[in-house]
Amino acid sequence: MTDEEIGRFASVLEECERIRAVMARDEAALSTGEHDGIPIAAAPPEQRPPELTRPSAA
Repeated sequence: MTDEEIGRFASVLEECERIRAVMARDEAALSTGEHDGIPIAAAPPEQRPPELTRPSAA
């Protein structure tokens, strides 16, 4: 690999790590009842997001 290819690959890995961190933060906020930093319970029912469900392992 050339130095340029290695640099690009490193940039991709850094972006992947940034995305993982954002996803982890968002998942943690949702698991504690927040949506965009606002507690879901504070929102009127019509403005609350639908329940998140994960596919079960069959």
